[in-house]
Amino acid sequence: MKKLLLFAFVLGLVLSSCQNRKKENTTSMENPFFKEWTTPFGVPPFDEIKEEHFVPAVKEGIQQQQAEIDSIVNNTAAPDFNNTILAFDKSGALVD
Repeated sequence: MKKLLLFAFVLGLVLSSCQNRKKENTTSMENPFFKEWTTPFGVPPFDEIKEEHFVPAVKEGIQQQQAEIDSIVNNTAAPDFNNTILAFDKSGALVD
């Protein structure tokens, strides 16, 4: 009986310590990675960047770069340095 009571007490503590925390929707908040930086020398605004800004920015950057690479691959013009190598080199600006 004591073991059952102890188990119920511990289980109650564990369940009460679990909180359903609602995370902020990072797509609706101002993400400094998605706007033009007006800081001196074009450095990131470090005072505005929070930990939760990184994952949405990286995911969006990957999607943008994949779309840019798809447009290079699907380009019907004859491949040359400008529309292949240079276009690939300039892709992924958000990830950079």
